[in-house]
Amino acid sequence: MPQLDRRDFVFNANDSYWLANPAAPLEGFSPLHGSERAPQSPRTRVNAMLLQNEPPFVAAGEDGTFSLAEIEAAIQGNHSLTADLVLDELLARCDAQHLVEVAGSVVDLRTICQLLGAWDRRFDPDSVGAVLFREYLAAYGADSVLDRGSLFSVPFDVDDPIHTPHTLIAPAEGKVDGALVALGEAVINLKTAGVPLSAPLKQLQRAPRGGVEIGVHGGFAKEGIANVVGYNAGLNSTLLPKVSRPTPIDGTAGLTERGYVVNYGSSFVMAVELLPEGPRGEAFLTYSQSEDPRSPHFRDQTELFSRKQWRPLLFREADIAADPNLHETVVEGG
Repeated sequence: MPQLDRRDFVFNANDSYWLANPAAPLEGFSPLHGSERAPQSPRTRVNAMLLQNEPPFVAAGEDGTFSLAEIEAAIQGNHSLTADLVLDELLARCDAQHLVEVAGSVVDLRTICQLLGAWDRRFDPDSVGAVLFREYLAAYGADSVLDRGSLFSVPFDVDDPIHTPHTLIAPAEGKVDGALVALGEAVINLKTAGVPLSAPLKQLQRAPRGGVEIGVHGGFAKEGIANVVGYNAGLNSTLLPKVSRPTPIDGTAGLTERGYVVNYGSSFVMAVELLPEGPRGEAFLTYSQSEDPRSPHFRDQTELFSRKQWRPLLFREADIAADPNLHETVVEGG
């Protein structure tokens, strides 16, 4: 079985074991365990960059060692690796040519490009531009972020798996620039859906809890974010009770008349520091503790998640005893 002990870090972001630490690839195991020397998801790549403290993801600060606050900020930083890889070139092309024909109509790209240029490249609640970039990426297939093809020009390199693929592909000579067409399609689709181009993410990305929809942060798989959220009809296992969504609008990244409905992704999130006097930890449960809408714990932690707030984990007996919410039940008998 693939195993790795390290004093710096090991991690997994739903790829194989191969790059549990990029400095010590695990190779030579049976393919039944997973793939080796294969393209990695943007989520895996951004996690590795965060843990390696690489610019622009200098998450551990100048000392290179994570504090509790720094690791919490890293997992909820929501910085998009995919945006970093393509956006500068995309904006340069948009600046050079701001009119594009899409399905027989001429689309003016100036507004969308101005908003993307001012975007912080994060999928935070108030980020304006996150929705635009998501809908731009909707024109590309799921595998486009793994290797050279429709999106990237520099292919996956097995000797540099964290930093490849990259660079927005150039249009073929004499051909329409597909990247600008994709931007034009995003404009049309959002206008058709009645969504303002300046809409912040929290206006559209929402987690239903009973009769309340809570705006949440985080990104989809292609966007290259550590804090992944999304919708999956077959995986209604985190944001309970079961959540359904309307049919997505054709050509979008799952946009519906209710926005982006979130029902899975980040679930139980915990950060712990090991101190001489014992562990200190904080956590939240994105879908909250109770499935009973009458309970005060039906959506309390979903709201914490939406505000990027954490609750303390009570470990010491004295802290547990001092908790004003403590309730003890003595069970006796067989």
